[in-house]
Amino acid sequence: MWAFILFCISLIITIFVYVKRNKIYDENENLNNTQVAEYDKLDRIFVIMLLITIGLVGVAAYVLGWFDF
Repeated sequence: MWAFILFCISLIITIFVYVKRNKIYDENENLNNTQVAEYDKLDRIFVIMLLITIGLVGVAAYVLGWFDF
């Protein structure tokens, strides 16, 4: 159950970072250096959180026995 809870938290954080990242890009047609740096930081966080979320899907599936063969 703990793996599923961690997966849900990770998924929520990933979605939040994705929305915040796209908001920077959508609100400004021309990004200045500060906005580009913030976008790059959020982009890195998004990729890391996406990989963690995908990994937690596997852990949750294993722990909860979704794939008992």
